[in-house]
This record gives sequence, C-alpha cells and structure tokens, in this order.
Amino acid sequence: MVAELRRYGLVLRAAIFVLPLVSFVLAGFVSVYWMGIKPGLSSAEYLYLALFTTMVWSIVAERQEVSSITKVSAENTGIRASFAACGITYAATLCVLFFVHQLFYSRAFIFLSAVFLLLLTVSVRTLVRVLLIQVGGNRPATRVLIVGVGRFAAQAAMRLQRNEFVRSDVVGHIQLPGEEIRVANVSVFQLDEMDTIEGLNVDSILIAVSTDL
Repeated sequence: MVAELRRYGLVLRAAIFVLPLVSFVLAGFVSVYWMGIKPGLSSAEYLYLALFTTMVWSIVAERQEVSSITKVSAENTGIRASFAACGITYAATLCVLFFVHQLFYSRAFIFLSAVFLLLLTVSVRTLVRVLLIQVGGNRPATRVLIVGVGRFAAQAAMRLQRNEFVRSDVVGHIQLPGEEIRVANVSVFQLDEMDTIEGLNVDSILIAVSTDL
C-alpha cells in the first residue's frame, strides 16, 4: 500500500517538474503562430531561461507541496498552492530578466508561459486525483492490522478509511502492554493471540504507537 502510493508520488512529481518546459513550448507556439509576436530572445536564450525556470519551479513546487501525492488527496484541485508556486517561480524569473539587461524578452511570452504553467499544474493534479480514485475504487480493499490502540492508532485508522486512493479495511488492533484503549467498534487483540492474528489474513500491518508509551 505504502509502496504503491510512493510510485504514484514519483509519477506525479516527474509530471509536475517538466511542466515549465511544456508551458514554454506552448507559449512560444501561441505567441509566434497565433499572435504573430516575434521572440525577443534567441532559441538558446529561451532554452536557458526555460531551464532556469524549471529549476526554480522544482524547488518551489516541493516547498508548496504541489508535487505531493498526499496533498492531492487533501485538496481537489490545489489551485491556491499551484497559484502561489507559479507566482513565486515567475517572480524569480522576472528578477533575473530585470538584472540581465542585455536580454530583450517578450512580456506576452512570459505571461502566456505563466498562465499555461498554472493551467497545466491544476490539470495534472486533477487528472492524477481522478485516475487514482478510479484505480482505487476498482481494487479490493486492503486488509490492514494496526499495532496500537491509543489515540495515534485511532487517528491512523480514520485516515486509512478516508483515503480515496487505496481502499482499506481495518480488521483489528493489537494492544501493547500498558496501552490505554482509545479505539471503538473494532476487534482488539493481545500479543499472546498470535494464532488468531495469523488467521486474519492481513495484507498490511501499520504501526501506530505513541513514543510516550
């Protein structure tokens, strides 16, 4: 289950990181062939600018958690985080263009690339969310056994049941010595009931124990 989410996270991160390059290509096509605007920079200069923007974007997207698979499940479109990440990225890009006076660039091109980056980011996050929900909904529920019966275990069970991407069925909790039971409406097992626990046929075991125990 965790490994599967990690794979999805890597795919999302890779897709998010290449979006500035895609937005530059789309902005160049629209500005030249649709709007008839001649590029102010040479092809090599635009490439360097695209690579710089991609580098800044990759850092900002991580900080704003735009490329986080967990945030995709918490936010429908993530338009606020996407807008913030785009704004910071292009603020840094414009600062570089301002200080490098020998570069004469098209403001329309920069604006178009920023708009395309925002639209592409929101679209990719929405598409990944829809695909994961579809994939998760068609798979059988994962049988999960949680080690712990305290507050952390109760919160972990709640998060699992609310996860839209991986359907989970909490089959029980294992109580550790000295741990107060804070879970309800679920089977609680002791450490000496290994035969019963083995008969549950669990797919995954989640450890959710407080460090204060």
